[in-house]
Amino acid sequence: LVDEIGADNFQRYVDSGLKLAVAFLDKTAKDFDATLEVLNKVAKSVQGKINWGWSDGVMYKDQIDAMGADSSKLPAYAAMDMEARTNYPFKGEATEEELTKWSAGVADGSVKPFYKSQEIPKEQKEAVVV
Repeated sequence: LVDEIGADNFQRYVDSGLKLAVAFLDKTAKDFDATLEVLNKVAKSVQGKINWGWSDGVMYKDQIDAMGADSSKLPAYAAMDMEARTNYPFKGEATEEELTKWSAGVADGSVKPFYKSQEIPKEQKEAVVV
């Protein structure tokens, strides 16, 4: 169920119309296979509601950061709504139960998207320039 995301299959995820949860993994990690095993269980429990895939977290650190997750520790998890162009970083403990709950929440809209922005200034003394 959980395939590596690449140029050969990315369009399939786009065409599904579902949000895409991505596990950014270190392919050389000792627990790589065990992590994929857990992810396949998670994906099976939310099949038809959200897609799951994995990507090379070492190679795609910038993508992890852009999606609001923490690239300094792998695995990192984030989801995207490709139509709305929104991201949903996972911030909890990466257990089967927590990842299932999070991915179901992303799918049903109960998990709110992450918006990367600066802090709101306490005082606005200057005109806003766009």
